Amino acid sequence: MPQFPHEEVAFESGINVRFTIYNSNNDYIPEHWHRSMEVIYIYEGSMELIEGQRVLLLHAGDYHVVNSAAVHATRTTTPSRVLLLQIPYAFLIGAIPEYESIRFLFSRRDSSVDAQIQEILTSMGDLYTKKPQSYTLRFSGLLYDFLYILMTHYKVTVDNTSRIQSQKNLHRLEPVIQYIQSHYTEAISLENAASLAHLNPEYFCRFFRASDACLQGFKRHRSEHQRNTGSTRSHEL
Repeated sequence: MPQFPHEEVAFESGINVRFTIYNSNNDYIPEHWHRSMEVIYIYEGSMELIEGQRVLLLHAGDYHVVNSAAVHATRTTTPSRVLLLQIPYAFLIGAIPEYESIRFLFSRRDSSVDAQIQEILTSMGDLYTKKPQSYTLRFSGLLYDFLYILMTHYKVTVDNTSRIQSQKNLHRLEPVIQYIQSHYTEAISLENAASLAHLNPEYFCRFFRASDACLQGFKRHRSEHQRNTGSTRSHEL
C-alpha cells in the first residue's frame, strides 16, 4: 500500500454507510485511502479531485466514484455544496460477491446512465435531509439501485496480480485497524499488534510504517482521546 494515511470511516447505523452533505470553500483534503468506496456528487460549485496521476475537475451535477483503497485528494476551487457517500468494504463484499476482482471505471461515460445515477444520488440526499418515517428503507433501496447501475454499466475486472497484492495488504491490515479502533485507550504492544497480522514484530514494524495505515489511524484515535479526556498517557505502539 502506498505511504499515505488511512482514513477511519465512521458509518451511520440504520443506513450502514457514511452519508453527508457539506459546504466547502477552498478546503483541501490531502492524499489518503480507505477500504470504503467513495462517491462524490457536486450540488454547487466545483472540486478538484486528484486520484493517482489523474486530476479531475468536477462541476455542479458531476459525480465521481473512488474505488476501494485508491489514494485520492480533493480541493474545492469555489464555494461548493458537496454530497459524500462512503460505502463500507464489508457491505460491498456482502452485496457484490465478486467485488474483490472488480473495479468501476468511467473512461466511457453514458449520459443516460449518468442521469440515472445523478437522480439516485440527489434522491438519497433529499431523503437523508428530510428523514421521513421509515426513510431508511427507501434509502437502502436507492443504494442497491446505485450499485446495480454501476455493476451493469461501469464494472471492469482488475489485473489479477495487482488485485491479489492489494487484497493481501487490506486483509492483513484489517484486524490491526479494528483492534486499534476498539483499544485505542489502552497500551498496545508491538508484539500484540504483530500477532494480529501474523507477522514477527521486526517485520511488522517495517510493514506498519511503510503502509502508514495503522500508524495514522492509531495517532488519530489517540489524539482524539487525549483531547476529549485531557489524558497524556503514552502508548507502547
